Amino acid sequence: MNRKAVGLLYVLCAAVVCFSVGALAQEVLEEDFLQANSNVEDRGTISSSDQIDITFDRSVSEDETISVFLGSTDLTSLFDFNEDRTILSYRPDVIPHQEGDQQLVVYVQGADGSSNEIASFDITVEDDITVEDDITVEDDEPVEIEDTYEEDMETDDDSYSESSEEPKGFFKSGVYGKRLDVGVAAQVDDERFPMTNETDRPYFEDVSGQFELTTENTQGDFQLRSTWNLEGGSFRQNALTFGDKGIRAPKIDLSNYLVEFQYKDAVVSVGHVGFGEQKHLIDGFFSRGAVFKMPFYKGKFDFGIASLNGQSIVGWDNMFGTDRRENQLQAGMLGWNIFEGDRNLRVEYTMMDGELLALGSLNDNRLEDAEKSTGWALKLQGDGYWDGRFSFEGGYASSRFSNPNDPFLEQDQALTLVLEQRKQAGYIDLSVNFHKFVNATYGFELVDPDYKSVGAFASSDQIVHSGTISGELFSGVDYSAGLNRSHDNLDNIRSILKTETRQRLINASFDIGRILKKEKMPFWVPALDYSYARTHQFSANFPENSGFNGGSHLPNQVSVSYSAGAGWQGDWWSFNYGYDHSKTDNKQTGRQFDDFLNISQNYSLSINKWDWMYMSFDFGTDRAFSLAANTTDKTTNWGVNLGFRPTEKDNISASFSESRGRNMPLTGESRFQTLNIGYNHSFRILKRWDGQYYTRFGRTKSDAGTYDFVSQDHSSRWNINTGLNVSFF
Repeated sequence: MNRKAVGLLYVLCAAVVCFSVGALAQEVLEEDFLQANSNVEDRGTISSSDQIDITFDRSVSEDETISVFLGSTDLTSLFDFNEDRTILSYRPDVIPHQEGDQQLVVYVQGADGSSNEIASFDITVEDDITVEDDITVEDDEPVEIEDTYEEDMETDDDSYSESSEEPKGFFKSGVYGKRLDVGVAAQVDDERFPMTNETDRPYFEDVSGQFELTTENTQGDFQLRSTWNLEGGSFRQNALTFGDKGIRAPKIDLSNYLVEFQYKDAVVSVGHVGFGEQKHLIDGFFSRGAVFKMPFYKGKFDFGIASLNGQSIVGWDNMFGTDRRENQLQAGMLGWNIFEGDRNLRVEYTMMDGELLALGSLNDNRLEDAEKSTGWALKLQGDGYWDGRFSFEGGYASSRFSNPNDPFLEQDQALTLVLEQRKQAGYIDLSVNFHKFVNATYGFELVDPDYKSVGAFASSDQIVHSGTISGELFSGVDYSAGLNRSHDNLDNIRSILKTETRQRLINASFDIGRILKKEKMPFWVPALDYSYARTHQFSANFPENSGFNGGSHLPNQVSVSYSAGAGWQGDWWSFNYGYDHSKTDNKQTGRQFDDFLNISQNYSLSINKWDWMYMSFDFGTDRAFSLAANTTDKTTNWGVNLGFRPTEKDNISASFSESRGRNMPLTGESRFQTLNIGYNHSFRILKRWDGQYYTRFGRTKSDAGTYDFVSQDHSSRWNINTGLNVSFF
C-alpha cells in the first residue's frame, strides 16, 4: 500500500477514533456530572425576602461539597438540603438579600479536591417593603410599633454574623474571567515534486494553547484591573521569542499583559501600553512600559507621562520595559480643554526624549542604526463650529535627531558621523459640511528634509496638499472626488532630483431603487459603481552632475485607470460583473512608445438557496499589452466553491481554481491549479466547552514552459492536515 493510501487511512481511522471516544466520554460524563437549576433562573427579578431553591439532577453524594455565593457573599451555611439531598433551600427571614444586580453561583467540590462551577444565574434583587392599605391613624392618636429587632438578634441561628460579614481582603467586590484555548495540529502527509522542494517537517503533531486571565477589583473609588495573555506550544521554533533566543526560548511565554490602577479619574497603566497623539512626534507608540494620566481642575486640564521600551517585546524578561535606559522613550503631555460642549476647542502640548538601540522588534533581526531624538509638539483641534459643520486640527513638531555611537554596528570601523540637527514638521486638516450634498476636506502637510522622530513615522522632505468633496448628489447617487499634489527636495538642491506628483480621483455609486424611490426593484435592475484615477509624476528639474542621460532618465509618467461594476441581487442568488482598464503612458524623451495597457473582466455568481448547501462560481480574464515590445499576455481564471452543511455541527467545503496564461506571439504558456477539501465538526464537552475537529486536504500543481522546450518547469504538492481545537472556561 502506497504512502498516500496509508495517509488517507490514517485520517479516517483518527476521525473514527476521535468521534467514538469523544461521544463515549461525553455520554459517560454527562450521565454522572452534577447539574443544577434554580427557581430564580427564569425570573430575573426577586424580592429581598424571596426563598432561593437550588435543584440538582440527582442526589448529591456525601463526598461532594456544595458552595453557594450571592455576589461576593458566601451563603453556603444558610442553605439546607431536603431528605433525598436533591434540593438546597434558603429563606432570608432575618437578613434580606442585598439589593441590586447580583450573580448566584453554585460550585461543587469532589472527593479529589477539585472545584467546578456548575451553575450561575444573573438576578436583580428589589426591595419588597409595602404599606398595608387597611392601617389608619387617627389624628393625635399614638401608634405603638412593636420592636422585634432585639428578639430577632437573639435568635438561636448563629449564621447571621457569617452572612453579614464583610468580604475578606481589601477589595469589596471583584470580577474574574479566564479563557483557555488548546489546539492540536498534525500533518499526516506531505508529498512534493520535485524532491528538492521537500520540507524538513513532512509529518508533525504540534500542541498549542492560549490562556487569558482578566481581573477587576473595586474598593470605593479605587479600582484594580488586569489582563494577562500567555501563549505556548510544543514546537520550539514557533515560540514567541525564538527569533531572539533560539533554542533557549521558552515554549510557554507571556505574550502581553496590562495592569491598571485607578483612583477616581487618575489611572496608572503598566504593561503593554500606548502613548501619544502627535502626528509627527509620538503617535500611538505601543510598547511595554508605564503610563500615568490624570485630569484636574474639573476636567479642564489633563496631563500624562510615559516611559516605554524602545521596541515591542514579549516574555517575562524586562517586565516593566525599563531595563535599558539607552533603549527607552520618555514623554509627557499637558492638555487644556478650552471649550467643551456643543463647540469644543483643545490644545495639547507634548515633549519626548527617546533613544533606540539597533535591536529590531519582535522576531525582527534586521540590523539598524542606533537612533536618538528629542522634541516637542503642539496640537490644536476643535469641532462643533458653524452649527456642527466645521472641524479642524493642526499641529507643529520640532525634533532634534542623531545617530549616536553604536559599538555593535561600528565593529571597530571608522564610520561617517551623522550630525545632530533640529528639523520641523506641521500639518492642517479642515472639514466643512456645507450640506448633505457637499462635504469638503482639505489637508496640508510639510515635513523638513531629514526630519525624523523615534516616536512616529513621517515621510520627510515633502509638501503635500490634498482635498476632497463628497456627498449625495441626489437620492440614490453618492459621489466623491479628490485632488492631491505633492513635491519633494524642499531645499532645491541642484544635484538632487525634484519630483512633482499630481493625482485626481473620482468615485460614484448608483442605487436605482433609491433613484426611482422604490423599496424593492425587479431582480434585473442592477446597482452600479464607477471609479476613475489619474496620476502624473514628473521631474521638475534636471539634476546637475547626477549621471542622468538626457531627458530619457527623468521620470515623466501618466497612469490612468478606471473601473465599472454592476451587481444583481435575488432572493437566494447574486451576480456581479466588474471591468477594469488601466494604462501607463511614458512621456520621457525617447520612450514615448514604451507604454502598457491592462484590461480585465470578472464575473461571479453566488447561490444560497438551501440551508444545507451553498455554492459560488468565478470567472475572469486579463490582458496585458506592451506597446513597445508588441506582446500580449493573456490570463484566464476560473474557480468553484462548494459547501455542505448536513447537520448544524458538520460542515464540508471544497474549492477548485485554475489559472492559465499564454502570451502573443505564441512562445509559451503556464497553468496553475489548486484544490482544497475540508471537513469540520463542532462539539461541546460537558455542555460548557466548545470544540472543533477538522481534516483538510490540499493540492497544488504548476506547469510552465516554452513551445521550443528550452524552458520547462513542473511542480506539485499535496498534503493532509488534521487537528482539534477546544475552548475552555
